[in-house]
Amino acid sequence: MLIPQEVLGIEENTAYLIKEFKLPKFNSPRHFHTEYELIIIKSSFGKLYIGDIIEDFKEGDVFLIGPHLPHCFYNTREFEITGAMAHAIVIQFKPDFLGHDFLELVETREIADMFLRSVKGISFDKITASYANEQIVQLLDIPRSYSSLLHLLSLLGHLAEKKQYRVL
Repeated sequence: MLIPQEVLGIEENTAYLIKEFKLPKFNSPRHFHTEYELIIIKSSFGKLYIGDIIEDFKEGDVFLIGPHLPHCFYNTREFEITGAMAHAIVIQFKPDFLGHDFLELVETREIADMFLRSVKGISFDKITASYANEQIVQLLDIPRSYSSLLHLLSLLGHLAEKKQYRVL
């Protein structure tokens, strides 16, 4: 089965795209894209199909999905009968969103290492996910500026430094 590439709407002159989804259920088919994707599940549960594995997901989970990694979030029937809305916040960014050589710097080595591991997908532990949740919600409210980019970079640095994650 051919897995479609999703073309994201990241404008050429922006570093990242942040979107909030509130739907009766997650409805994106299995897909891949050329960008990284940091996802927080605000409200929902079900199955994550990522690469060649299937993982459970639930409210509060945070995942980093690397470029070209097929994935989809599927709400189970148990979620659908709750009548709740599936809610997620997604940040997507290109591999070179900070410039071609930025991740070669000594100061960004941990982030680069985390990105390398994300080719199989990453799930963050509960404490780290809670922190990421707060930071991602804050990022939604920061106008696009130098400050918002620093906020995202700080979040990525924190996630990488803590190393409290599991490669899927």
